[in-house]
Amino acid sequence: MSGALMAKLPIGDGHVLVENGVVSALDAFRQAFVEQLWLSHLQMAYTLPFLDRTDEAKAHVASILKLSPGFTIREADAYYAMWCFPQPYREKMRGALRKAGLPH
Repeated sequence: MSGALMAKLPIGDGHVLVENGVVSALDAFRQAFVEQLWLSHLQMAYTLPFLDRTDEAKAHVASILKLSPGFTIREADAYYAMWCFPQPYREKMRGALRKAGLPH
């Protein structure tokens, strides 16, 4: 992962990544993970691709779609926009979700 990406990509509650920030975000998401909650799977699905763990992200997408059939990137974006996550964060999230296979 490039240093520029790690320095600029916000994860979680809007914090900006610093070195090892993706790993820290992933650890925080794991600690708060609830198997029956689509949001937990969404957080994992958009974080794991930044660690080149796309297969795991795809498994979380499958869980999202099982818990919330028809869920899309557009709905994920609307959810994060509702909570005032900045556009650059949401752009990176959408890209990671595309890589993980969530339908647009």
